[in-house]
Amino acid sequence: MIDIKTYEKLSNLLREFCIPKNLLGYKYIISGVNMLFNNPEISITNLYNEIAKEHKSEISRVERAIRHAIERGYDNCMDCHFDTFRRVCYSNKKPSNSEFLQSVAIELRLQESSHI
Repeated sequence: MIDIKTYEKLSNLLREFCIPKNLLGYKYIISGVNMLFNNPEISITNLYNEIAKEHKSEISRVERAIRHAIERGYDNCMDCHFDTFRRVCYSNKKPSNSEFLQSVAIELRLQESSHI
């Protein structure tokens, strides 16, 4: 389970990415980043499997919902917060699911270590 302080930091990061909270992918991203934060070595396939188990869903639905949330955020941020995507994902192009999840987990880890 994710602690409240980490959840708030993660939620703030996702808000910077313009990802709407009402999307199912938002919940899956929260779960996935938390799992990557706690276990950076987990493979993306196992990650999707664990998220699907946690939310009583299917792997394909998890993957699609995360992709949709990233696409929405990317499209929404093109005008206002595109530099956030570039800063965290190190690219000017839309990140893949795994690039996004891993980059956000790394950013969260960096924020945690800078506040210790």
